[in-house]
Amino acid sequence: MPDFHLHNFVKNLVVFNHHNIKTNSISILKIMEPDQKLLDILACPQCKGDLSLTSQKDGLICEKCRLKYPIREGIPVMLIDEAIKLDL
Repeated sequence: MPDFHLHNFVKNLVVFNHHNIKTNSISILKIMEPDQKLLDILACPQCKGDLSLTSQKDGLICEKCRLKYPIREGIPVMLIDEAIKLDL
Protein backbone atom coordinates (compact mmCIF):
# COMPACT_ATOMS: atom_id res chain seq x y z
CA MET A 1 0.00 0.00 0.00
CA PRO A 2 2.88 2.52 0.41
CA ASP A 3 3.20 2.78 -3.40
CA PHE A 4 -0.38 4.06 -3.55
CA HIS A 5 0.44 6.81 -1.04
CA LEU A 6 3.59 7.79 -2.97
CA HIS A 7 1.57 7.99 -6.19
CA ASN A 8 -0.98 10.30 -4.52
CA PHE A 9 1.82 12.44 -3.08
CA VAL A 10 3.35 12.91 -6.54
CA LYS A 11 -0.03 13.50 -8.19
CA ASN A 12 -1.00 16.12 -5.59
CA LEU A 13 2.40 17.78 -5.90
CA VAL A 14 2.01 18.17 -9.66
CA VAL A 15 -1.57 19.45 -9.36
CA PHE A 16 -0.48 21.93 -6.69
CA ASN A 17 2.38 23.19 -8.87
CA HIS A 18 0.15 23.52 -11.94
CA HIS A 19 -2.31 25.65 -9.95
CA ASN A 20 0.49 27.91 -8.73
CA ILE A 21 1.80 28.43 -12.25
CA LYS A 22 -1.67 29.40 -13.47
CA THR A 23 -2.37 31.84 -10.62
CA ASN A 24 0.98 33.62 -10.25
CA SER A 25 4.37 33.97 -11.84
CA ILE A 26 6.28 31.00 -10.38
CA SER A 27 9.07 29.86 -12.67
CA ILE A 28 8.32 26.94 -15.00
CA LEU A 29 11.55 25.37 -13.72
CA LYS A 30 9.94 24.91 -10.31
CA ILE A 31 7.54 22.29 -11.69
CA MET A 32 10.33 20.59 -13.63
CA GLU A 33 12.35 19.90 -10.49
CA PRO A 34 11.08 17.18 -8.13
CA ASP A 35 10.30 18.04 -4.55
CA GLN A 36 13.13 17.35 -2.06
CA LYS A 37 10.80 15.34 0.20
CA LEU A 38 10.12 13.00 -2.70
CA LEU A 39 13.82 12.67 -3.54
CA ASP A 40 14.61 11.80 0.08
CA ILE A 41 12.33 8.73 0.07
CA LEU A 42 13.10 7.36 -3.40
CA ALA A 43 15.48 4.43 -3.86
CA CYS A 44 16.78 2.57 -6.88
CA PRO A 45 14.12 0.04 -7.89
CA GLN A 46 16.79 -2.46 -8.91
CA CYS A 47 19.18 -2.49 -5.92
CA LYS A 48 17.22 -0.36 -3.40
CA GLY A 49 20.31 1.88 -3.09
CA ASP A 50 20.62 5.63 -2.80
CA LEU A 51 19.98 7.96 -5.71
CA SER A 52 21.50 11.35 -6.48
CA LEU A 53 20.07 14.14 -8.59
CA THR A 54 22.01 14.97 -11.77
CA SER A 55 23.57 18.42 -12.07
CA GLN A 56 21.06 19.23 -14.83
CA LYS A 57 18.25 18.00 -12.55
CA ASP A 58 16.96 15.82 -15.38
CA GLY A 59 17.47 12.44 -13.74
CA LEU A 60 18.35 10.38 -10.69
CA ILE A 61 21.58 8.38 -10.72
CA CYS A 62 22.22 5.05 -9.02
CA GLU A 63 26.01 4.76 -8.83
CA LYS A 64 25.87 1.08 -7.83
CA CYS A 65 23.76 0.00 -10.84
CA ARG A 66 25.15 2.72 -13.16
CA LEU A 67 21.60 3.69 -14.16
CA LYS A 68 19.97 7.07 -14.69
CA TYR A 69 16.24 7.29 -14.05
CA PRO A 70 14.83 10.20 -16.09
CA ILE A 71 12.74 13.00 -14.63
CA ARG A 72 9.87 14.03 -16.90
CA GLU A 73 7.80 17.10 -16.06
CA GLY A 74 9.12 17.01 -12.51
CA ILE A 75 8.21 13.36 -11.92
CA PRO A 76 10.94 10.73 -11.59
CA VAL A 77 10.29 7.73 -13.85
CA MET A 78 11.30 4.90 -11.54
CA LEU A 79 10.98 2.03 -14.01
CA ILE A 80 14.01 -0.18 -14.65
CA ASP A 81 13.00 -0.54 -18.30
CA GLU A 82 13.03 3.25 -18.72
CA ALA A 83 16.43 3.71 -17.03
CA ILE A 84 19.42 4.81 -19.10
CA LYS A 85 22.58 2.73 -18.71
CA LEU A 86 25.59 4.89 -17.92
CA ASP A 87 29.02 4.29 -19.41
CA LEU A 88 31.65 2.98 -17.02
